[in-house]
Amino acid sequence: MPGKCLFDSVDKLNFMIFWGEGFRGGRSGTLIEFYKKYPQIDLNMKEKDLIVKYFISLIYEEEEGKYDFSKFYSSLNLIIFYLLNNNHNSEDKIFLELKKNPIFLKLSDDCKNFFS
Repeated sequence: MPGKCLFDSVDKLNFMIFWGEGFRGGRSGTLIEFYKKYPQIDLNMKEKDLIVKYFISLIYEEEEGKYDFSKFYSSLNLIIFYLLNNNHNSEDKIFLELKKNPIFLKLSDDCKNFFS
């Protein structure tokens, strides 16, 4: 057809999935399942301040103040999938589970430090 580009073969198309796509509760509902299995508790102001200070420290430690959060984000994804696919006491702190240090759970140092 004039004016339209057609693909030679659908079999030769390469598809990609963006990092975290479907993670927020798409078809798999990963976070929804996680919230059901491990009920969330609101943080108090002191806890929120500690988190903000930790991330600010990461940013300032990096050259030119540009911290790459991709390894940290990837580690959080691994933790969520690990906890979701294994039975743990929802009352336990995450750092206690991470102390068991499963050999296949490769977390960034920044993420480990965050939970310790």
